Amino acid sequence: MIERKRARPMGHKQQAIHLRNELRFRIRRRVAGAMVVGLVGSVMALLGFFSPLLSGPSPAAADGSAGRARPAVHVVEPGDTLWAIAVAAHPHADPRPYVDRMSAELHGRVLQAGESIEVP
Repeated sequence: MIERKRARPMGHKQQAIHLRNELRFRIRRRVAGAMVVGLVGSVMALLGFFSPLLSGPSPAAADGSAGRARPAVHVVEPGDTLWAIAVAAHPHADPRPYVDRMSAELHGRVLQAGESIEVP
């Protein structure tokens, strides 16, 4: 059987040194953890900021129409109104500007069933 040496009880001075070293270790560990979290957060923010540059051009920009949205084409059905068409195309927006644009394109004509109109 192997005999183990018993640890000597620490004196007050040794105990104070031990506690001070333990406190320093905990502080260093917290500072290092905070630095890692800050570094990871910074990298994620930079990737989020530069991701449009890293991903290359979008398919819409490839055909030269970048910045211009293509208007949707709506086939008029019986009972359709400009207001209903505008609300269906842009449900979360105010339909009045869209109704005004479609009305200007129609030049006061009445909608006819089967007619195709561009919805801005």
